[in-house]
Amino acid sequence: MNFPIDHIGIAVKDLELASLPYQSLGFAVVGLDEFIESQQVTVRTFQAADSLLELLCPTSSESPIAIFLAKRGQGMHHIAFGVQSLEAEIARLEETGAQFVSNVPRAGRAGTRVVFLKPSWGQGVLMELVEHQT
Repeated sequence: MNFPIDHIGIAVKDLELASLPYQSLGFAVVGLDEFIESQQVTVRTFQAADSLLELLCPTSSESPIAIFLAKRGQGMHHIAFGVQSLEAEIARLEETGAQFVSNVPRAGRAGTRVVFLKPSWGQGVLMELVEHQT
């Protein structure tokens, strides 16, 4: 299997300040900022060639991003791979012993469905699988 990189998630404390380097590099903002209720986060997305950069800013101290920021500070949070069928990939990966944060798909940005794999399974990298709705 060879999955394309869908996006890279970057945890930030301030969307405006964190956007400046990406704007200076010439990356264009994609759409409007989006609030993801299940994660208590506001997402600002930049186009980066064939993938995206998502700046993730918590809207609550209970947000997983707020917890990440408190422990590790700002920086790369996760890498996301695009998949055709989330259910098929979950089943396939479970057979290999993959460990999920939760194997129940939930709503992501722009109508996507997502699941996360535990960083301990990914050798310290939080991985996300993303299925775009057609």
